[in-house]
Amino acid sequence: MTARGHQTNLLSSGTQARALNIVRDWDPHVTSIIIIFPTALSLIISIVWSIVAAVHFKADVQASVQTGFTIGSYVVTAGAFKSS
Repeated sequence: MTARGHQTNLLSSGTQARALNIVRDWDPHVTSIIIIFPTALSLIISIVWSIVAAVHFKADVQASVQTGFTIGSYVVTAGAFKSS
């Protein structure tokens, strides 16, 4: 009898022993989410920060883009540390 993660084994004397079968593998759906979410979030934050800083605060465009992508790289780094 095999159920999700559980196995029942028959011993030679006819008694049953239960064992836990732990299967560890990569789930492609979850792995994709873990990788794509911080990357997409950092790209969105980088672009939004650059636009808001340049338009709303009248900051220098080059400085606001640099700052935006610096913050975006922090988001990717924090996401990498969070998922490991």
